[in-house]
Amino acid sequence: MKPARRLLALLGVLFLAALPPGVQSALHGEGSSAFAALWWGLLLALLLLAALDAAWLHWRPSPRLSRQLPGHLPQGRWSEVRLRLEHGYRRALSVELFDHLPAGMSGEPLPLRLQLHPGEDAECGYRLRPLERGHFCFLHCELTLPSPLGLWQGRRRLELLGETRVYPDFSRLYRARLMAVDTWLGRLGVRQLPRRGLGQSFHQLREFRDGDTLRQIDWKATARKHTPIVREYRDERDQQILFLLDCGRHMRSRDGELAHFDHALDACLLLAYVALRQGDAVGLATLAGEQDRYLAPAKGDAQLHVLLNAVHDLQTTRRPADFVAAANLLLQRQRRRALVVILSNLRDEDDGELPAAVRRLARRHRVLVASLREEVLDRLSHAPVESHADALAYCGTIDYLNARAGLHQRLAAAGIPLLDARPAELGPELVARYLAWKRAGVL
Repeated sequence: MKPARRLLALLGVLFLAALPPGVQSALHGEGSSAFAALWWGLLLALLLLAALDAAWLHWRPSPRLSRQLPGHLPQGRWSEVRLRLEHGYRRALSVELFDHLPAGMSGEPLPLRLQLHPGEDAECGYRLRPLERGHFCFLHCELTLPSPLGLWQGRRRLELLGETRVYPDFSRLYRARLMAVDTWLGRLGVRQLPRRGLGQSFHQLREFRDGDTLRQIDWKATARKHTPIVREYRDERDQQILFLLDCGRHMRSRDGELAHFDHALDACLLLAYVALRQGDAVGLATLAGEQDRYLAPAKGDAQLHVLLNAVHDLQTTRRPADFVAAANLLLQRQRRRALVVILSNLRDEDDGELPAAVRRLARRHRVLVASLREEVLDRLSHAPVESHADALAYCGTIDYLNARAGLHQRLAAAGIPLLDARPAELGPELVARYLAWKRAGVL
């Protein structure tokens, strides 16, 4: 509880009224006793009135408050939250409302100021923008309530529980891009068309035709039908794609509001969408996280939702990435040949473990290494040098880029496919590489 402006103004008027008699008494040694008695009487009356008003405010009931919060929120996008106040006040009141947001979220306009009318419930809203992914809990909402005489402002913390999950903003980032991808795939003629042949995937039973071989005959079906029946197969062209996502300290670099880790997640979702549309299976594994996760490759539109639920609360750590241990664990889990996409921000310190891990994976799988490049380094390498500090920054940037380029060259010389891209360009470049390999039949 704190004094309102009305109480402070009344106290200010009383002290200003006492200032001239006080100065006169100090200079001439005389003062009006009647004025002094009147002044002290007004002051005591004001204090008594303020005490009664404070007690009145203390016993005034708080309104009932409810929050309408979406259960799922997209990262980086504005969403609306509605607050409803149910009260039984007989006088119009002006209240101030502040919703306590979890860390990693921003809201506007807060606090909210609204008018409560007698016999009517009030409803207001504000915009909420989550900047991080994960599971968030809302605990309290703060209400500033005026006293009946307007001399005090009472601040009350009301318990108002709520929870929501923040997912990568797949719709905002890729709404137009996914439409463009669909159009692009249609123009390229990339479709999942089954081919009849002698593959390993059974297609159907049919009658014997010229050109069929004896080993295609299904003898049990032939005995039942009393006519030669053959088993027809089609080529197994469906692929499996497995993302190996680095959750370690290298992915904590940030370009704008999003970290490299968030850009890597968005790129995984985009490629997963395209691959699932092509009939391929998509899975995910993590390394250097708090608790490494593994999602086995699967097909179908539902797999994209499963993938979203698996990655929405992933966070980066300060751990170094152990590529060798991750490769060994992945080889134990993934037996069938797959396209393994390693997403990280490669540094020269990875020169020891990464090539060995990739060569071990490449014995069974097709491997693609995607390395994210900081945009700030590109800006610093092209910035004009006008001072000693600029020269130091430029030299440090060039040394870092040269060491990083050397690592990339050594990986390329070892026959390891590498994709070096800026964070915002990683998704489209991954899709382009995947489609190129798909058309070339190297997957």
